[in-house]
Amino acid sequence: MAAYEELVSLANAGHIAAARIAMLMTTRGPRLFGQIFASSPSERERWHRISECHGLDDVDGQRSSAS
Repeated sequence: MAAYEELVSLANAGHIAAARIAMLMTTRGPRLFGQIFASSPSERERWHRISECHGLDDVDGQRSSAS
């Protein structure tokens, strides 16, 4: 669970790849990982916005300065 908490921190800070993975874990967690990963509706909305509005420009999932 500590790894998920770290991922949430990155997603909440705007890290695109982390937001995508966090969304996957919260929406598909029981089926894929056999457990539930908690998140608030506002977190899921933010992660969705981050991951849908921005492409991955850099290998590490951060927005490029041109975005």
